[in-house]
Amino acid sequence: MVYALSLLPALLMWEYAAVKVNFRLDRASRRWLFPVGMVVALAALVLELAIAPLVAGLHLAPLGGIATKAIVVALIEEGVDFAGLMLLANRRPMAKIGPAAAIPLATGIALGFAVLENVFYLNDAAAHGTELTVAVMRAFTAIPSHALNGMAMGALFCLARQSRRGIDDRALIAALLVPVAMHATYDFTAMTLALPGHPHWAMYGFPFMLLFEGLLGTALVALSQQGSAAVFGQADTPDLAGDRAITMGLIFLVFGSVLICLALRAAYPATVMAIAAAPMVLGFDLGIIGLRRRSEA
Repeated sequence: MVYALSLLPALLMWEYAAVKVNFRLDRASRRWLFPVGMVVALAALVLELAIAPLVAGLHLAPLGGIATKAIVVALIEEGVDFAGLMLLANRRPMAKIGPAAAIPLATGIALGFAVLENVFYLNDAAAHGTELTVAVMRAFTAIPSHALNGMAMGALFCLARQSRRGIDDRALIAALLVPVAMHATYDFTAMTLALPGHPHWAMYGFPFMLLFEGLLGTALVALSQQGSAAVFGQADTPDLAGDRAITMGLIFLVFGSVLICLALRAAYPATVMAIAAAPMVLGFDLGIIGLRRRSEA
């Protein structure tokens, strides 16, 4: 049951991405996105297992070791996601819809990666009887973070493909490096929390880091869709009048508000606030999008 529930956040983030960009990929394309993400996740696992002894052999101080590991893991995991996006970039969705198709493509790959990664984490947690706690925490932190990394990657890739001079190399490089920076920041903060004493700066900084990454990811997607060349073909538009965005946004906001109220009474408020960060950011984003679409309808 816990494993089934861990899939729901990925599906919810996938729906959020579709409502935000306001188009859906065709069914054939949607069917193989998660499997591609799972394949690149296995490739990342092999690379990480090969490199882990080299990082451990550096004998760095605790924070230095965590920072090095966070950067290496981010480069590997976002690197394989980027490779998956490049592999799919010239397939039918890009030709049929336009450069903006890179956003759901990258998000789907990232979520497929997150789902398989979640299975590994839950298997490890089951040995300690903490699978439910891990499933809840990752549902509101790691999985949305993977999705937002993918959305940022897709948005910058979309901007790179809109250049009148061909492909904008700077935007293409940013499509890799920005998600790497987001991923490394998340991992560094999360891994620092496991240090003895749970450093207060990491504990209370974690919710703000999630908030910032949520704002960055949503802003990049909005920026990438402003160009007239972002969508030049036909696509299924699920939310022309904004009703779905408003409804989904209200659900996120209500849930996030409940979590904030609980945080004020919780023994570990920073943990609950971290869980509330993603719903609040996504809720406000969808609400603004829905109101704008309603005014334009």
